[in-house]
Amino acid sequence: MKKLIYKYSETPDGLFKRLFITFTFGYIPFGIFQAILNMMGVWPLSFNDRNYYGMLSAVVILCSVPLFALLLTVIVWFYFMIGILMMKVARTFLN
Repeated sequence: MKKLIYKYSETPDGLFKRLFITFTFGYIPFGIFQAILNMMGVWPLSFNDRNYYGMLSAVVILCSVPLFALLLTVIVWFYFMIGILMMKVARTFLN
């Protein structure tokens, strides 16, 4: 247990950047798929109880992918930092 805590209580280098790139590229296929369905009139972009179709809504969908990825990155990074903090606290008690 002590070896595990010492190994994982250090902050990884570039964690925020790696999470952001991973989430962005993970959601790009879904954004493209939704934009294609939107352009064909199958799946609307709903905003304020109105359905939007066409090029503008496809651009909005594709621009929202990095914003959604940024939101998820901040949330997951925050949880990682809390976990690392708890491991550092456990590390001080093990000394």
